[in-house]
Amino acid sequence: MEFDHALKVVCAATVGTALFVSACIRLFSTARRQRQVAVFCNAVCQDGDYVSLFIHPRWGLSPSISPSCTAVETFLRLAKIPYKAYVSCEDSLASSPLLPCIVYRGQCVAGTVSIIQHLMGVFQIEMDDELNGVQHAIGIALRSMLVCGSRFALRHTLSHQALIHTVPHAMSSLDASLTSVMHFFSWLKVDILSVGKLRRLNLLEDQYENSYMRDLEAVEALIGNKPYLFGSEPTSYDCVVYAMLLPIMRLREAIFVNEPFAFAAQSSVLRGYVQRMSGAAFNDLEQLCCNKS
Repeated sequence: MEFDHALKVVCAATVGTALFVSACIRLFSTARRQRQVAVFCNAVCQDGDYVSLFIHPRWGLSPSISPSCTAVETFLRLAKIPYKAYVSCEDSLASSPLLPCIVYRGQCVAGTVSIIQHLMGVFQIEMDDELNGVQHAIGIALRSMLVCGSRFALRHTLSHQALIHTVPHAMSSLDASLTSVMHFFSWLKVDILSVGKLRRLNLLEDQYENSYMRDLEAVEALIGNKPYLFGSEPTSYDCVVYAMLLPIMRLREAIFVNEPFAFAAQSSVLRGYVQRMSGAAFNDLEQLCCNKS
């Protein structure tokens, strides 16, 4: 009971701080917001033959602090679609309140799955053409499981026992400006409050961790001795799985976070998979994670 009370106090303090800095954003980031709007409008009018990709900030553990943004950028790289990435701190720039979003030939599309499906149609990408119905079903189910599981795992990592390990990776890549730091806490606030809604359904943290562990075990079993999920070439489903695993592999302290993180970090199958995906998609991974792109 004492631990639960202490945890509630810490979470309340964290959310309170995040609410404060969120208010500061509204007061002090007008100029930044105007610049972001100008960039967005320019992308709509002059995107040319490349895709304009709007993502959450980059950080030390992956090309974006948002796995969804990393997944879309991974797909663009693997599909060899020309693009320009714009780091955005303003979700309101998109037609949806969520990032990532893209602008191409005057059309804006938001959301990881919608973006990938749209681009596959527009550019006639054949990345998934060799998959059969069963493999598509497995890929869709796996994508859904990992998105839900990793959202909780990320909140779990950022909000308490691994906070001391992950925050330096974020701060080192956010150029330490006032608005960047405030955006990070605002993003954290939204994630904590979203999971808080699930807590009211009496879902236990252990249940999440057990479920997430099973998801990771399923990914490991599916890859097996293959280079990628379904064979010798990556698919669009690999983009999502890779985006979820990459931050864990780059977090040196992953084994101390929780059991699922430790399992993933110590799995030779998963680690080899992430290394192959990084080699195929991001030969400039270190530069991106250091915000030197």
